[in-house]
Amino acid sequence: MKRPATYPHWLALLPVLAVAAALRLYDLGDIPLVNDELSALNRLRFDSFGELIEKGVMPDGHPAGVQVFLYYWTALFGRAEWVVRLPFVLMGLLAIVLAYALGRRWFSATAGLWAAACLAGLQYSLFYTTIARPYASGLLFCLAMAWYWTRLLFDEERPKIAPATGYALAGLVCAYNHYFS
Repeated sequence: MKRPATYPHWLALLPVLAVAAALRLYDLGDIPLVNDELSALNRLRFDSFGELIEKGVMPDGHPAGVQVFLYYWTALFGRAEWVVRLPFVLMGLLAIVLAYALGRRWFSATAGLWAAACLAGLQYSLFYTTIARPYASGLLFCLAMAWYWTRLLFDEERPKIAPATGYALAGLVCAYNHYFS
C-alpha cells in the first residue's frame, strides 16, 4: 500500500538536519585528530595501491573500504582535519535522513522525526559521525541496507530488480566498510 506524500513531515526534518549539520561542522577543522584517525592517516603513506593493501590494510585487520577511500580522498583533497572528516560528516547527515525515512516507513512520521532528532543530537552519534573512521559510513550503509530490505519485502513494485540491487550493493559496501556493519 502506498502512503500519500506528506511534505510537511519532510519539511519538519529540515530544522533537525540544520541543527545536526551545525553541531557536526562547528570547529570541524580546529578539533585535533584522534589517535584512531592518526593511525589510519599514517597508513596512507604509500606510492601505490598494492603497497596500501599490503602494508596499510593487511597489518591493521580492518576491511579495506575506509582505508582505500581515505587513500584516494586525501590524494585528491589533502590532509587538513576538516577535509579528512567532511565525507564522514556528510554520511552522518545522510544517515539521519535514512533513519527518518525508515522510522516513517515502519512506524509513523513522528517516530521517524524522533529517530532523526536522536541521531542529530545525541553525543554518541554526534562524536562518531565527526571522526574519519568507519562508524558514520557503517551507520549509513546499514540503514541503506535496511531501507532496500524493506522495499524488497514490502513494496508492490514488480520486478524487484532495483531494491534487490540496492540491497546487494548496500550489503557489499557494509562488508568492505567494517566487520560490525
